[in-house]
Amino acid sequence: MRHVHTVVFDLGGVLVGFDDDAIAAVLAPGLGLADWWRFIVHHPVARAFETGRSTRSEFAVAGATLCRVGVDERAFLGAFAAWATGPFPGAAEAVARVRAAGLRALVLSNTNAIHWALHVERGLDKWFDGVITSHAAGALKPDAPIFAALEAIAGGPAGGLLFLDDNPVNVGAARARGWQARRVLGVVEVHLALDEVVGA
Repeated sequence: MRHVHTVVFDLGGVLVGFDDDAIAAVLAPGLGLADWWRFIVHHPVARAFETGRSTRSEFAVAGATLCRVGVDERAFLGAFAAWATGPFPGAAEAVARVRAAGLRALVLSNTNAIHWALHVERGLDKWFDGVITSHAAGALKPDAPIFAALEAIAGGPAGGLLFLDDNPVNVGAARARGWQARRVLGVVEVHLALDEVVGA
């Protein structure tokens, strides 16, 4: 691995988890998590919410169309908030390893105002030297503008960025920009990747 000056972390699936049961409990009969993920990734209102371009109310109206009878927009937003759980065990220690080694630790995450507010309440923002989120940047991974926004705060050449993400498409997009990038699933794999940078 080439010299690394900054480790860039995704959040969901890397440092924090999702409670799929919270979503499954409100979905209409016949719908499953695959339908939910299609909505989050492809529905124009969901994408707009993740990039800060639609309101919470607009997102709730769109999301409630996937829900069983009796689940209104407010209940949908409650389930959506509950979908984002707290940090995985060992997540804080992983980020602390990076900073203890004298490297910068940054976030590059597709997220939204609801989930980011919960992460801030849990203190995750204090773990890092800088944060780029899709809802604040107005762009989603794997699109170029959000990677460019991260590069603008990184303070070093792109080749010195190590990006840890659970989505292979995002990993490929980072590599295409000259970043070092690894697909990791959860904290154990994060620590294994960091062993090559900061030592075991």
